[in-house]
Amino acid sequence: MGGTPAFKWTAEAVQTLTRLYAAGETRMAIAVVLETDARVVGRKIDRLDLARQLSPEERAARKLATTRHMAAVGLAKRAEAGEFIWSPQQVADLRRLYVTELRSASEIAVIIGCQPRDVSRKAYNAGLTRFRDASVRQRDRLRAQQLASARAARSRALAALQPKDTPPVVSDADLIAAAVAAGKVRQLPPGQACGLTGLERYLWASPPITGRVEHRARGRARKRAA
Repeated sequence: MGGTPAFKWTAEAVQTLTRLYAAGETRMAIAVVLETDARVVGRKIDRLDLARQLSPEERAARKLATTRHMAAVGLAKRAEAGEFIWSPQQVADLRRLYVTELRSASEIAVIIGCQPRDVSRKAYNAGLTRFRDASVRQRDRLRAQQLASARAARSRALAALQPKDTPPVVSDADLIAAAVAAGKVRQLPPGQACGLTGLERYLWASPPITGRVEHRARGRARKRAA
């Protein structure tokens, strides 16, 4: 079975964990020192019940620090994946432009510096769409449809301008050479006869190409034919 090998907790690693946790270090910092994952450190802290030694205020502060760290890690991963990350100031600008000034998603995207789909997604997730009038929402839908139609028309125009790939002209000699190279054609050595012999036609060892081959009349049959 593949995968990452499990972390082995030695006595020295447990002592390091206990010392750093009592000194106020977070799970992430301890994981860096032990060269493991923060979840491994968290499970070990829960099994050793080290949080019982802390005051309620300190436990709450540690939990808040862990939550903020995980949120920052999640934001970094989403940013690396190409997702637009909204700052508190940008969210406030979005609320003002979207609800108060009734700007369109494309206009807000130009002001904030993102894509129109990012504006629409954030407005929907933040519940801002219910603060806009129905006529404004209808206007936004029509404008989005017009933009989509314009983009499709540009794509079709660009595709029509691009030269179409024409298949190359292949001569008969090239086709024959390719068939010989692929082993689809048998080459007879010089001097070897091709076709059917008289004995093969007489014994019907191989069917004729077209029609039935009539045998030559012999003896009395030849006289009757005459």
